[in-house]
Amino acid sequence: EYGGWIQIMSFLAYIFMYLYESILSIIIFTACLYYLLQSDAFFIEALINIMPGTKNDKDRVQATLIDSVTGVFLGSLAICLNHTVATFALFTYFNLNFVFLATFFTGITSLFPFISSWLIIPPSAIYVYLK
Repeated sequence: EYGGWIQIMSFLAYIFMYLYESILSIIIFTACLYYLLQSDAFFIEALINIMPGTKNDKDRVQATLIDSVTGVFLGSLAICLNHTVATFALFTYFNLNFVFLATFFTGITSLFPFISSWLIIPPSAIYVYLK
């Protein structure tokens, strides 16, 4: 007799935790982005200035950090482009009406860490199933 209520409560708890995690990620990302944009120095230079070590060590760490950050952003851009092309190809193959809008949203959501691009797929799958 309580099985239905337990399932409903667990589903509501799952939704609440997902929303909480998403909102927390947005807050942290926005706060870090705001801090990095408002600081006078480039954030890697600020990190290097507070780091102990010799000038040579600091230069090597700075070069490594710049390469790593650049690689992360270029990797995100590559993922965005691949995701956009794959979405466009699949949605065109299934002859959906909203190909360009869905492609745009999946491309944009793959750039930001706090929005999952899979949020586009379930409504599209339901649309295809009902069509």
